Amino acid sequence: MIDDIADPASFLAGLEAGARVIRAPMPHGGHMVWHQWGSGKPVFLMHGSFGAWTHWAKNIHALVAAGFRVIAGDTPGLGDSDVPTEDWDIYSIGKLVAGAIDYALAPGERFYLAGFSFGGIVGGQAVHALQDRCHGFIVVGSNALGVRLNESRPEMRKMRSTMTPEEMSHVHRHNLGVIMFGDHGRIDPLALHIQQRNTRKARIRSNTIPRGDSLATVLRSINLPVTGIFGEKDATAGPYMQDRRDVFESLPHCRGFDVVEGAGHWAQYERPDLVNPLLLRALAS
Repeated sequence: MIDDIADPASFLAGLEAGARVIRAPMPHGGHMVWHQWGSGKPVFLMHGSFGAWTHWAKNIHALVAAGFRVIAGDTPGLGDSDVPTEDWDIYSIGKLVAGAIDYALAPGERFYLAGFSFGGIVGGQAVHALQDRCHGFIVVGSNALGVRLNESRPEMRKMRSTMTPEEMSHVHRHNLGVIMFGDHGRIDPLALHIQQRNTRKARIRSNTIPRGDSLATVLRSINLPVTGIFGEKDATAGPYMQDRRDVFESLPHCRGFDVVEGAGHWAQYERPDLVNPLLLRALAS
């Protein structure tokens, strides 16, 4: 079972060993990296801030088993992808991702995209650029919707180079509890390993992008099926979940807005038992 992983490093190494790595060239130099599993209709997965493809570690098998070709990316400047130009913004990085999607597909091939948090914001820009080829867009816990953010959550702790590995693990656990999980008891060794690995590789920050409305603008301008999935205890939404529901349900092309019981911001990891069926339902529709 995915919930019973004794060796997180070996689990991720096994996932990586089973993937085809696609290195999509970027116009300014360097590459955006995709990991691909399975065959069938392509589903692109975009991760959150300070993350990598591993944000979807508990969802890949379920999508592949359902007959999809899963292509999980590392946003430029995060994970194993090279950095964007110094003056990047949400629009330029979205164009890089759109170009990398096109590179990973056969000519004219259509796709789905699911984006988590910052990945939904970036993915929205890519979907906008490629909407004539997109079957559907799934947004998991993303902001930049032009609505209220929760400002009352506890402070994140900072990592220091003088910390011992045990102290660093305590910081990662605290930060995961503040921003990512609804139930701290679900912070497992794999989540800690993913957090440590991804934050070490992160070279860009989302900064104020989630406070804007770039994703809301995209959602209102595209004409393709859109689904929203948010954790019930998402710390970025707090008491303002209805604001998010209102944005999605105002869209004529909205196919659903699901709130995942007990889950925090990283809903697809914390409750894969609930989110995987929602992903498959959205892809089937």
